[in-house]
Amino acid sequence: MPPPSGSPATQTLGNAESPRSPGGRLRLLAAVASSALICLCSPAYPLWWLSFIAWIPLIWACERVSARRAFGYGWLTGTLTILFGFAWVTDLLQTFGGLPTPFALLGHGLFAGYHGLMWALPMGCAAAIGQRRPAALVWALPLAWGAAEVLLPQVFEVHMSYFWSTKPEWIQTADVVGSTGVGMLMLLLNVLIYRAAQSIVTEPSRAWKPIAVPVLIGVAIPSYGALRMRQVETAMENRPHVDIGVVQGNFGIKTRRAHRAQALSSLQRMSAELEAQGAQMLVWGETSYPYSRFRRDTKRDFPHKRRYRVRRGFEAPLILGVVTRKRKGRPFDVWNTALVLESDGTVGDLYDKNYPLWFGEHAPFVDPAWYLATFPNASHITRGEEPGALRVGDYTFGPLICYEDLLPTFTRETAALGVNALLAMNNESWFGRTNAQIDHLGLSTLRAVEHRLPLVRAVNAGPSAYITPAGVTKHRTPVTDSDRDGLQPPDGFVASVPMMDGTKRTLYGRFGGQFRFLVCVALAVALGLTLGSKRRQLGRYAPRH
Repeated sequence: MPPPSGSPATQTLGNAESPRSPGGRLRLLAAVASSALICLCSPAYPLWWLSFIAWIPLIWACERVSARRAFGYGWLTGTLTILFGFAWVTDLLQTFGGLPTPFALLGHGLFAGYHGLMWALPMGCAAAIGQRRPAALVWALPLAWGAAEVLLPQVFEVHMSYFWSTKPEWIQTADVVGSTGVGMLMLLLNVLIYRAAQSIVTEPSRAWKPIAVPVLIGVAIPSYGALRMRQVETAMENRPHVDIGVVQGNFGIKTRRAHRAQALSSLQRMSAELEAQGAQMLVWGETSYPYSRFRRDTKRDFPHKRRYRVRRGFEAPLILGVVTRKRKGRPFDVWNTALVLESDGTVGDLYDKNYPLWFGEHAPFVDPAWYLATFPNASHITRGEEPGALRVGDYTFGPLICYEDLLPTFTRETAALGVNALLAMNNESWFGRTNAQIDHLGLSTLRAVEHRLPLVRAVNAGPSAYITPAGVTKHRTPVTDSDRDGLQPPDGFVASVPMMDGTKRTLYGRFGGQFRFLVCVALAVALGLTLGSKRRQLGRYAPRH
């Protein structure tokens, strides 16, 4: 017998609109509107508060439609968000990948389409669960988003939590649930506000309860955050401090190659100035040393008479980014390395970047020699083998090169080594003067809060910054683009950085992996129960012979 009208077996088909119908077109517009709102939540704009409502148009579009259609609306929102939010990808592929404009646009489109799955999968899963239990949307969407962050491989990490990175009171739960959990709380508030708005329209006399819940959560999160910030700041005051000088060379990819001697001289001059201001140690950015002269077995700085010498005019110990090579090796046997240059000129600890950027610094799945011959503007570096710690004096520092400070799991592994502070050494010159650098800074802020460790960012063209263990950004420098604007003078600052106790790990530092695993398991169980319920419902109305 056929299922009765209005039964769970027919609800989805009965309520879904065709994309060509007036209702379907309105849902498409809602998906596009969510994309625009999400883009405006970026730390590059003073509109962080939009994060409380940015998902609401998409949530409305995906309610009472099939999981397949919700997947499509989510994919549209995600693809447009990445297409415009990562607008710099096309220029990056043209300028430094050497791709013709049509291929660069195609690459950007494929990049956006793939990362659009970050929205498509959660919306499809939430719609599937919500069809059986409409009230479940409140927890299904945050859960599905968290699982997508964990499971979907990404070229550049996408975490909703960075929308709150300029408001540290809102991200303090990261030391318990990580950036993924903070993003789930953000989506929870979006769903609750949507439900409250529905109640105001449909049942205004009973709307006080749906309104009270998001209000209470919206008050509780920053209240807890303010309390935790005071506690962390007290702990910071009770720790020994090191005055760290961060040197920002302000050279671009092209100007560094064309003016190597001047680039090195600028770094040395700013290092001397910061040492005069009281810096006890110095940090340069990723591959900031402009010559490829460091061998893997180098034990000391170059002699005074050599132009390649690093230390001139300053004596403080230095952590710098260099390209290292084997004394006898293939052209692509190179490493992106952070090393310690002691005050006496000896080379101390080394760390090799573990996660080179695919197709920018590393060619997966293909022969490196063929790749370099085919794309001469690209590079290929060898991956490091494990997280590392760099010792300077009595303290150890956890190096994170390039986009490694976007990787929660890898940063957790680095923090587990018992480091006193994190060092992010970046070369953002690839992106010119775009929102990419601001987004990167916002995303990395969560790493400091997750582990209650200071994060010192040395970025070749900015923005360099010091992020406290409480998530407060200090000493932020401007972004420069010497490849377009000509040579720029160096910049830098001295920050008094607390050396936190690396043996005291946060809840997220200890159990973050288990939390992320449980999020995925919970979603799998919810989907399994939904599928089983649907099969039983269909079986109830199956023809009997």
